Amino acid sequence: ESEFDRNDNIFTIAEGANFNAGLGAIRSSAIHNPFLTEALLVASIDAVEEEYGVMNSLGVVDWEARLQEIKSKVGR
Repeated sequence: ESEFDRNDNIFTIAEGANFNAGLGAIRSSAIHNPFLTEALLVASIDAVEEEYGVMNSLGVVDWEARLQEIKSKVGR
C-alpha cells in the first residue's frame, strides 16, 4: 500500500508533508508568512521522521526546540 494514494480518502503524514513542502516552494508563502512556512516544514520533517523512521540529511535534530525558536521570533 502506498502512502500516496489520492483515491483512498486517507490523508497520510507523507501526503501532508508533501503538501507542506509545496507551500515552501510558493514564493509568496515565504514572503507573507515566513515563520508559519518554516514552522510547517519543521513540523513536517519531525512527523515524517517519527512516523516512518527516516532521518533527514542533518542527522538528529531537536525539532521541538527548533519550533520554539521559530515561535520566539514572532513573540509567541
